[in-house]
Amino acid sequence: MYNNILFVVTATSASDIWAVGDTVVLHHDLNGWQVALDVTNIRGHRIHSIAARSATDVWVVGQRVVWPRNDPLTLHWDGMNWLSIISAPEGVDQSWFAAIAIRGQVIAAGQKQSGSRPIAAEYACLRS
Repeated sequence: MYNNILFVVTATSASDIWAVGDTVVLHHDLNGWQVALDVTNIRGHRIHSIAARSATDVWVVGQRVVWPRNDPLTLHWDGMNWLSIISAPEGVDQSWFAAIAIRGQVIAAGQKQSGSRPIAAEYACLRS
């Protein structure tokens, strides 16, 4: 199950609240809290952060560990489905820790594991 630790909470309104933990994305609406995404059974997937601009424009970042690599994990909720977004070339040794929605763009930032250098990526927001 879940480790009961939430890392980040974001909200676009009182009836659209999102939270992430190590392997889970939770969503709160007028019906209460529900599991929106569970990657517990996907080996190596870890969720670190979330940013939401609306109920149909939600971004999740983390890491996908496939030995011996750590690849960035970026997912987008369009109101119907979670879509995997290419974050960086496969095999790049990276981890992602934060996502921030800024004026029509999403900025994801984190740390490159080898050498502990900061990394960043910018995405144009998908139109929902």
